[in-house]
Amino acid sequence: MDAEEGGTKGDVTPVRTLSEEQPSPQPSEAVASATVAEPTDADSRIAVSAHRAKLALVGVIAVFIVLGTVIAVKTPAYESADEPSHVQNIETLVRGNWYGMNGHFNGLNCEFTKRTFKCAGAVAHQAPLYYLLFAGWQRIAGVAAQTPYEGKTTFPHTELFLRHNSADLRFLLWLRLPNVLLGALTVLCTYFAVRLVTLDPWTPVVGASVVAFLPRFVFLSSFVTNDNLVNLLGAILTVVALRYVRKPTRWRMAAVGAVVGLLLTTNCRP
Repeated sequence: MDAEEGGTKGDVTPVRTLSEEQPSPQPSEAVASATVAEPTDADSRIAVSAHRAKLALVGVIAVFIVLGTVIAVKTPAYESADEPSHVQNIETLVRGNWYGMNGHFNGLNCEFTKRTFKCAGAVAHQAPLYYLLFAGWQRIAGVAAQTPYEGKTTFPHTELFLRHNSADLRFLLWLRLPNVLLGALTVLCTYFAVRLVTLDPWTPVVGASVVAFLPRFVFLSSFVTNDNLVNLLGAILTVVALRYVRKPTRWRMAAVGAVVGLLLTTNCRP
């Protein structure tokens, strides 16, 4: 009995507590887990500032669109520099002809001379991408081709036309308002470009605001001119070029080349 009792007492295994089975985390691990679970006040302030910056950007673009639309609606037809000539290129394409530098524009009908069209205007030397896009838009919208007004001016070398027709303005709004959209997209791309070179959430908004509220930029964005597509493509080129500089890849290099090609087909003067 004594031997059995002694053997039994010797076989008793000690009971391990839960604290002994699961060792307590190291101090560094505890601090790391607490940091992930509970954002600091600085992180919260940064998030709030970034959200406010985005709201400010929306406000900047909205104000720009309002200003551009008001200018487009309130400015009489063809009272912008070279607007009749830019419209002339568009209307020639809508009519199904190709503009060129070999003659004068004769209404909506291009005259044949030795198998070439006489559809030239003051900007017939410009590359065609902008005019092709807007001619396609006009056809999709179902707006008939119209002859741009080529009236005489009251003073030499001015764009003060003798006649302002409300029908001309209603027609031009189909072409002017999409140009306001091109300007708004340029402002947005400016924001993205600046954001690639700074960590501050407000610096891109400031950069976009500087572009959006340049008087000449707002004015040109309200009228028919291929400068608006050039501005947008220039802003896009800045974005893709900065992305390539940050991390060069073949696809990013190809994107830079593609945008340069689009620029050349928008405004490339011989």
